[in-house]
Amino acid sequence: MSFLTSFRKKKSKTTRRSKQDSRKVSIRKLIIWLIAICAVIWLGLIAMAADMPQRTGAWLTSQFHNATAAAGFTLDQIEVTGRRYTDTDRLRKIVRVDQGEPLFAVDLDMAHNGIMALPWVKSASLQRQWPNLLVINLIERTPVALWQYQGKLSILDETGHPIETPMLEEFSQLPILTGKDAPEHATALLEMIAAEPVIAEQFDSAVRMGDRRWDIKLKNGLIIKLPEDDAPFALARVAEAEKEFLIFSKEILSLDARFSDRLIVKASSGAASRLSDHLQSTQSSDTISVSP
Repeated sequence: MSFLTSFRKKKSKTTRRSKQDSRKVSIRKLIIWLIAICAVIWLGLIAMAADMPQRTGAWLTSQFHNATAAAGFTLDQIEVTGRRYTDTDRLRKIVRVDQGEPLFAVDLDMAHNGIMALPWVKSASLQRQWPNLLVINLIERTPVALWQYQGKLSILDETGHPIETPMLEEFSQLPILTGKDAPEHATALLEMIAAEPVIAEQFDSAVRMGDRRWDIKLKNGLIIKLPEDDAPFALARVAEAEKEFLIFSKEILSLDARFSDRLIVKASSGAASRLSDHLQSTQSSDTISVSP
C-alpha cells in the first residue's frame, strides 16, 4: 500500500516536470518565431528603403495630400505682402501650385529658395494659413542709386547690392555712381551726402577716381573733388562754405576740397572776380582761393 502510494506520487511529479519542460520549449519557439518575423520585417524595410525610396515616398505623399484635400485643405488664395517691384507671375511659377490643389502640396523650402533668387527680394517668409491660404511675406531691396560701369546700368540697393532688372526708366531720378568699385563704397557715400542737406538736395552723380576717392557732381554742373581720407569732414566744409557764401550759385565750375587747409574754387572768368571781391568783403573761418 505504501509502495503504490509512493509510486503514484513519483509518477505525478514526473508528469508535472514534463509539462513544465514542454511549456518552456513552446515559449522558446514563440520567441524565436517572433524574432524571425521581426527580422523579416526589418530586412523588408531595408530593402524597401534601398530599392524603392522615391516610389514609396511619392505614394505616401500623394495619399497624404489627397486626404488633406478631402478634409478641405486646398489652396484657394495666395496673399503677398511687401511686394512693390517683384513680378507676381514669377512668384506664381515658383510656388508651382494651382488654385484648388492640396495646400500641403506647396513645398515651402523649395519655394523660399526660388523666391530668394528673385532680384528684388532681400528676405522672404512663407506660411500656410488654414484652411486655404498661402501667405508670402516679402522684404524688398530699396533702390538708392544707379551704377554705371562698362556701358551698363544697374540699380544699387541701400547696401550697395546690384539689382539686375530691366525696370530702369522709373528710376531715372536716382543719382548715378560710376566706377568699378562704386557699389562697395556707395553706402558710405550716400550716408555722407545725406548728412549735408544743402548738398543732398542738389546731388546728381558721383565718379570714383582711381578707385580711391569721389568726385561729386551737383545738378547745376558743379564738380566737388573730395579727398581720399576724411571725405565727410571735407564735404562738411563745402556745405558750410555754401551756407556762408552761396558759392553754388556763382557760376562755379569745380570746387577742390582735397586740401585740409583750404578750398580751391575754379569759376568762369567773370564769376571768379565777383566771388573774390565777395570773399574779401566778408570774414571767413575757412581759406577759399578762387581761380578762373
